[in-house]
Amino acid sequence: MVEKESLNRLRNGFVDGMIVAGTGQNTRIIRDIAVEMPVVQVIRRYDLKMSSVVVDYTDIGYQSVKFLYKQGCRKIGLINGSEKIPPYADRYRGYKQAIRELSLPEITAERESKLRGMKYGYDCAVKLIDENMELDAILAATDAQGMGAIRALKDNGLHTPQDIRVLSMTGHRVGDMLETSLTSMELPGFEIGQKAAAMVIDSIEADDKHKPAVQHLTFSATLAERESTE
Repeated sequence: MVEKESLNRLRNGFVDGMIVAGTGQNTRIIRDIAVEMPVVQVIRRYDLKMSSVVVDYTDIGYQSVKFLYKQGCRKIGLINGSEKIPPYADRYRGYKQAIRELSLPEITAERESKLRGMKYGYDCAVKLIDENMELDAILAATDAQGMGAIRALKDNGLHTPQDIRVLSMTGHRVGDMLETSLTSMELPGFEIGQKAAAMVIDSIEADDKHKPAVQHLTFSATLAERESTE
């Protein structure tokens, strides 16, 4: 509801273009807006008819498992989110691919919640450790979930990384500020924003006969190793 109202407010305001990190619930409205002005999708790609700048979330899930495997982990639990949302679905796809290649057990946790932040990460981590006595690593979809997971481990008498390693698959340079710094796959947020803005501006400034073609750009994440996986 908030997203829909915000989109309509911008649509009816003095706006020449939009950069949208949509939830997927208002794709039709965004598609209609794209007829009137340039629109670039960031973080999540829902419509191939509109330009986008995203990250390779499948590779993030895949490389995260491979990294933990090299650290000696063999029971790697996943805290994710709704697979109706592309980044979550892609992370799971990468996780599952790596798990199969390495012949490891698939261990996932999901709790009934509309939220996907710290509390969700906390609850899922508790579920993982309760149901998997040999768990030695947790992959969290986001920094917030990773922070919740670390807190859950501490509250249950476990230590990170001595007992269970924790890695966030969507880092935003937050992990380095925590008491136990959080290893994460860092997204190139500045580069994503810079490129999306340039694409919108180019489209706004182009004349009707020379509008830029639809572009889909995919960036890679960078692993930042910190205390939670040492």
